[in-house]
Amino acid sequence: MSHRVRQINCAEAVSRLYDYLDREGPAASLEEVEVHLDLCRHCCSRFAFEALLWQRVREEGRGEKCPEELKAKVRALLEKY
Repeated sequence: MSHRVRQINCAEAVSRLYDYLDREGPAASLEEVEVHLDLCRHCCSRFAFEALLWQRVREEGRGEKCPEELKAKVRALLEKY
C-alpha cells in the first residue's frame, strides 16, 4: 500500500538538515526530506556538502577529548536554560 508524502519547501527541509544527517526524528519527517531532495537540486547539493562536512567533523573529533572544564560549563548552561 503506497501513501502520499507531504511536500515540504526548502526552508522546512533545511530546518531538518541535521536531524536528517543523523537519521533522527520521525520516519515520516525523514521521508519528507528525502522526497524534497529528489525534487530540489539546490537543496540536494547543499545537503551533500553538509553531509561531507558533518562526516569530516566527526572523523576529526574522534580522538579528541573534551576538557572537563568545558563539559562543566556546558552542563551549567544547559541547566540554566
